[in-house]
Amino acid sequence: MEIGKAFKELRDERGLSRAAVAKQIGCTLSALSKIERGKVIPKQSTIETFCEAIHIPLAGFYFRALTSEDFGRR
Repeated sequence: MEIGKAFKELRDERGLSRAAVAKQIGCTLSALSKIERGKVIPKQSTIETFCEAIHIPLAGFYFRALTSEDFGRR
């Protein structure tokens, strides 16, 4: 699961700056940068706030964060 990558892609698709999103979700610019680079895993409440801020269902966010490795190999 690539939560940071999903944060960045969704933010970019909506044309939002890191600073604007950080302010909306109540974290620092540095913290959001670390999330997007995969250096920090955000709390569930941060993910929920992010989803509300960019108007995406929580399930949609997690679907976006999935990778083929999350499904295992057969």
